[in-house]
Amino acid sequence: MVESAAGAQHYLAAGSGTPLYHAGGLGVSLPAIFLLGGHIVLHDGFDASEVWHHLERERCTYFFAVPTIFEMLTRVPEWNTADVSHLRWCISGGAPLPAPLAALYRGRGLVMKQGYGLTEAGVNCFAMSVEEAALKAGSIGRPMLFTHARLAPVSQPGMADGVGELCLRGPHVAKGWLHTGDLARVDEDGFYSIAGRLKEMLISGGVNIYPAEIEAALLDHPAIAAAAVVAIPDPQWGEVPAAFVVTRAPITAEELTAFLAARLARYKLPKRIEFRADLPRTSSDKIAKAELLDKLSRSNGALLSLRCATPHVGRATRIKSGSRTEPIFFEPRAWRPTPPMTHRIRAPLLIVCRRPCGEE
Repeated sequence: MVESAAGAQHYLAAGSGTPLYHAGGLGVSLPAIFLLGGHIVLHDGFDASEVWHHLERERCTYFFAVPTIFEMLTRVPEWNTADVSHLRWCISGGAPLPAPLAALYRGRGLVMKQGYGLTEAGVNCFAMSVEEAALKAGSIGRPMLFTHARLAPVSQPGMADGVGELCLRGPHVAKGWLHTGDLARVDEDGFYSIAGRLKEMLISGGVNIYPAEIEAALLDHPAIAAAAVVAIPDPQWGEVPAAFVVTRAPITAEELTAFLAARLARYKLPKRIEFRADLPRTSSDKIAKAELLDKLSRSNGALLSLRCATPHVGRATRIKSGSRTEPIFFEPRAWRPTPPMTHRIRAPLLIVCRRPCGEE
């Protein structure tokens, strides 16, 4: 994409599938394209058909969006009819790109790259060429110029071999090594791949489980359009995975579990599968997992959710169960009985009662 626009000899245009208040929308495309003398095609709102029309009419050479947008673009008739022969590549960012979705775009004849960045270190931290994107599917590439990356050991039992916390250092980082909170791997050629989020990792019976791995397996099924996996408390194992899915074709929980059983270890199988018409999203189109937990809490008498007005500080809440009042608190990684008094927690706090809970 590094071409000169001098003398109008080259045409360079980018389609943006993210809002400008998002770091990706403002930082990934706009500065570089403007510096090269190109232009950005923006939209007042999202309409999948209109996006294809604009990509074709404006002859965009590059398109950036989050995985949710890329998936929604495949649902409209224009997915099969739009002329995008001028589109050199697409870049996905903001969330892990499901392998089946990337394969779908490659089957359409489009180059699909996966980017990586974060607010604290800038939106472009890794890069790869078009050829590398095809050879290293699923990778975010190698660190960009002046960016240093390493994997920090994670002191958790059962951590998969080769997985560590991704740390970044460079002139774009305020000071020292930035611990991103993302779990990653690096291959022998120096290409990094994201394995999941450290804070989303759950421990079931002392074994680490990565929701991203289960979500990727769910999205391998052609009937699944979207998926999210969260940790829910379990009296025997401490935590177990629960899955929320949006389908594009009829499928039962039993059929989906059987499909997963051929791809995942038994302890990784979701102990609960909920089918939803859609999944809640943040303003940047990431799945709002905290909201899923809240909805699960409200629909299940065994779970209540407490939002803290002050970060890290919470008030103990009594839960009436029959004739007894049992203050039982569940925190990420472990649960323990807690007396009804002010204590430090990691928000959000899930209050767990082993029996259907009554009114507070």
